[in-house]
Amino acid sequence: MRKSVFSLLLAVALTILCVGEAQPLWGASDSESFADLIVKSSGFSGGICVVIGDKDASLALSIGRHGPFVVQTLYTDKSTLNEARNAINSSDIYGKVSADVFSPDHLPYVENLIDILIADNFPELMEKGLSIREVLRVLAPLGAAYLGGGDIADTAKSQWIEKVKANLAAEGIISPRIIEHQGVWIVVRQPWPPDIDEWTHELHGPDGN
Repeated sequence: MRKSVFSLLLAVALTILCVGEAQPLWGASDSESFADLIVKSSGFSGGICVVIGDKDASLALSIGRHGPFVVQTLYTDKSTLNEARNAINSSDIYGKVSADVFSPDHLPYVENLIDILIADNFPELMEKGLSIREVLRVLAPLGAAYLGGGDIADTAKSQWIEKVKANLAAEGIISPRIIEHQGVWIVVRQPWPPDIDEWTHELHGPDGN
């Protein structure tokens, strides 16, 4: 009797552990709601989007379904990359979403290319070498970056936010937005360069000049 009870408890414990390990960064419903929030708040109905740390590619796939987006999700290890690629290959929007590995100290893009960048667990990425300056380097004018606190403890949250704000201020970005969705996120908007004119109409201005 004791042996059977022990076996049952062991089986339950192993099941809980396996379920815990399989948990994605966002659940399916969470990724859909967060993708909707990002698309609406960013102001982009399409464009180039990068997601860093999306374990099962669920957020990247959700954004890809929200419109004419080209989405790439980045990873620092090949095992997670393979999991993401399997999810992408079996999805209904294969071709719009891709995955690759990268080194945190350098994002694999030219300057001013990315419209939306999402980086969960940004404190860890900062420790690995990803800087605010590098994020801003690849972000397009008026592009939006969503920098997540990941699993940062509540006691360290305020300190981390102030650190990121200080780094942003050093790059000329003042008063970023703070939002709460499955944790805390700092939203950064890339300013329009002062030396680049804006075309508000097809022929530049309302007067055609």
